[in-house]
Amino acid sequence: MRNRWQAFIAIYFPLFWFAYGGLAHGQGRPAGIHMVADSVLHVDIGDIPGITLSLVNDTDSPWSGRLDIQVPTGVSLLGSRDGELVLPAKGRMFIPIKLRIAADAVSGQSAVSIRLLGGDDRPVAMATTVLSVASKKSVILQAQTASTVIRNIGDSLRIPVQVRNVGNTEEQVRIVASMPGPEGDRRFVAHALHLPPAHDTVVVFGYLVDRRMMAMEHFMVYISGLYPNGDVFGNAGVGVSNAAATRSFLTPGFGYNDILSRSQGRLILAVRSPFTDNQALQFAGNGSYRLHGGTLDFSAYAFQWGGLSAQPFVTNTWVNYDHRGNGVTVGNLSESLDRFINGRGVKAYLSDSVRAERFEAGVLDKSFNLLGNAFDQGMGNGFAAYAKTQLGHGVADRKRYTGTAVFDRDPSENSENILFTNTFDFIAQKHADRLQLVGEFGSGITRKWVGAEKAMDYKPSVAMGLQLNTRLRAYTVSSINYYSSGYYPGIRRGALQTNQRIGRGFGKTNVWAAYSLYEYAPKYVFATSYQHYFSTSRAEFGTSFPLSAFASLSLSPRYELEKGRYWTTGNVISLWEMPAYRLQSMLNWRSRNYKHGGYLTIENGMAESPFTAEWQWNTRANLSYTYDWLSIYANYQYGSYSLMEAVAFHTMGFGGRHQLGISAFVRKELMDKRLLAELMARYFSDGTGNSNQSVNARLQYALNRTTGLFIETQSFRFQNAFFQGTTNTYIQTGLVRSLAQRDVQGTGKRGQISLFGYHDHNSNGQYDEGDEPASNKSFLIGNTLFISGSDGRVQYDKVPRGSYELRVPVEDGWYAPATTIQLDGRRVQLDIALQRAGSLQGRVFLNYDERYSMEANTALEGYTITATGANGYVTQARTDISGRYTLFAPAGTYEIALSANQFPNHVYANDLAHVVQIVSGKINEAPTFELNVERKKIEVKRFSQ
Repeated sequence: MRNRWQAFIAIYFPLFWFAYGGLAHGQGRPAGIHMVADSVLHVDIGDIPGITLSLVNDTDSPWSGRLDIQVPTGVSLLGSRDGELVLPAKGRMFIPIKLRIAADAVSGQSAVSIRLLGGDDRPVAMATTVLSVASKKSVILQAQTASTVIRNIGDSLRIPVQVRNVGNTEEQVRIVASMPGPEGDRRFVAHALHLPPAHDTVVVFGYLVDRRMMAMEHFMVYISGLYPNGDVFGNAGVGVSNAAATRSFLTPGFGYNDILSRSQGRLILAVRSPFTDNQALQFAGNGSYRLHGGTLDFSAYAFQWGGLSAQPFVTNTWVNYDHRGNGVTVGNLSESLDRFINGRGVKAYLSDSVRAERFEAGVLDKSFNLLGNAFDQGMGNGFAAYAKTQLGHGVADRKRYTGTAVFDRDPSENSENILFTNTFDFIAQKHADRLQLVGEFGSGITRKWVGAEKAMDYKPSVAMGLQLNTRLRAYTVSSINYYSSGYYPGIRRGALQTNQRIGRGFGKTNVWAAYSLYEYAPKYVFATSYQHYFSTSRAEFGTSFPLSAFASLSLSPRYELEKGRYWTTGNVISLWEMPAYRLQSMLNWRSRNYKHGGYLTIENGMAESPFTAEWQWNTRANLSYTYDWLSIYANYQYGSYSLMEAVAFHTMGFGGRHQLGISAFVRKELMDKRLLAELMARYFSDGTGNSNQSVNARLQYALNRTTGLFIETQSFRFQNAFFQGTTNTYIQTGLVRSLAQRDVQGTGKRGQISLFGYHDHNSNGQYDEGDEPASNKSFLIGNTLFISGSDGRVQYDKVPRGSYELRVPVEDGWYAPATTIQLDGRRVQLDIALQRAGSLQGRVFLNYDERYSMEANTALEGYTITATGANGYVTQARTDISGRYTLFAPAGTYEIALSANQFPNHVYANDLAHVVQIVSGKINEAPTFELNVERKKIEVKRFSQ
């Protein structure tokens, strides 16, 4: 009950204060000094939010005083507020207050207390702003391959997955992989990871190929990334194809718990702490459907806390309809442009996949709740509109370009902003594997939104950047450089960044050297005396190498220097700096059978205290261990690893800081794998007296293949030196319903496809003396891959009757043309003659001079080149946008011809055919087809006296 009254006062008292102030000011408010501030700010870790403070002097005389601002732990005030304020008689003043939300800011609601003090330091007016702080997490999961193959029982199936932490907080995550089990269910393997900010790693899931796997044509290995609370941050799927020479047609089955691990097409309804004052209802869903030749996708999330009369929060809720790359989205929008915007609105997009072009535009009101924000920040929700163009993405011969234009009216900064950004390649994408050069250029203008003399408030700005990635023989070089001026309204405002890295491999050993610098010194349109500045630089060397087939070690000595302005004891803001020398080492290990795995990271060093000028020892270590159903993670830290930590501990009167965290996770499948049980326990404490313990438990039961039930509970306790602590326990239960359709295996008549592939050395199309079976050769029947046996044979049993395309890719210089297999009876037998193949490359060139040539279509893309061999073999290719073409054919003499019926008006060729010789196993060059354009008729007039 006490917590509820505290929340009621914290949320509604500022609203009553604001309403009363506005009413009194307009309707006979008593003369005096009045102050109103924003009531609630929703912020994330790393944000720099602003509080707009309104001061009113209703008296007939000028008034002077100062502000006293108290912020909660983990929140720092940017700039100085010690200066004197002068309010003119009958005057009004808007004062911006900028805060920095540090990584140790306590999540949930806390208060910023603002007092207006007179000349005798007695309070004249007070205001409170509630900060609602959320943790900032950003981890990306990506499979390093989209597909792989299995061939024989006993082979090792390896699935590599890259995990990157692009957020600003250390993350403990789980990577869970699932594949079909022996009873139509799915079996799971989990790896626990600890990821520092800006770090990445590769997790390899290994499986032993058994008979059950070889009985399936194709199956999917699904990989999910989970935060400790069970939230999913990424999903990936790797297709595994059976490349065995003999097998039957099968449709992959679905396990009971697939509906609980697949992210597509499901609905979730849950209730937490039912029949209590803290009751919460949650609804989530997503799905995708074919509709009128297009695709209708939807996402929904709604949350309601308290009684049924409370306002629900509807976020991440939208509907998108896509038809051949063109579509519209309505609902909650979240756009990560150079200026992040989100809210409720509509966007539309047009795309052309052939030309690799896309245009997108949207408008939105910046309410995070689809039903409208529950709290008024004093200036409404704000408004944003944007347009975005992408060109050339994914086309090897083209350079990429992305351009955006943004208009943003932001109440949190009391600003109006216009922003133009451009990102472009200097070099075509086909060279990206050895050289990539990307440029950035942006410009912006910003001004006050609310305030006098808007026309005088314009602040222009500029941003530019250059990124280089290249390989120079055995060396890899990366260079990232960026600058933006102080008033630039993009995400990286007032930033200077450079990151240089060079590395080289020596066998299995990698070495590198790197230097990075990041400075942050933004400016704002407000007339303020802020002096905020932050800088960090690092120089490091490193090496990584294997200790054995199952363990590897990396070592990285480094020098770091941090500078910044922070508040300290006595409300004094000073420029501090902290140099440090450290050594980071990481040991990775796994067992021979892949069941055990773990890592140990240790970082030791010396840092110079900015307050005592003494060098102090600091250390931290992270340990992770996983075995089948068990994961354990522990971390320990002594001392300050950042300038912000050092300032905070000094201000609180703490010297060295001890920090210890331990967590364990258990996951077991029971009752024929219909029941999944999960349990996580965590403990944390530090040298400041803070400690917390929590336990999370979850049970989920699959009623059938489309419906499941779950129940979970969380118990949490927090305490410190000033607070004895309390225990909070929550229970949530819910229903999961799959919307995905099950695959249905065909029930019609079936037959067998039998292939015999051989190397046709004499190119006569018959298997005779001198020819040999094509062993270990790839054949694609439809989308199913086979690898032939030592006898060159492939057998596909129990195949539904019908037409199947047979493709034989070029391997080791052997080739066969694509053909169609018609299975009309019980069995069809085909002999595939593989002939030595070579590639033929050529181009079409257009002679055009705009001064003398008639107007014509000069595009070179789409011309057809036909190659006809002396043995009757015929193949074709089409030119790309630069006029180039490549075709494959068996060795021999060919006539290559250009199709004249495709010529545009006024375009002709003197030579429509050439004779070429294709040699197997090499790239053969063809003569150039030269096109001409008819010349203009030019009338010449002569003049004489």
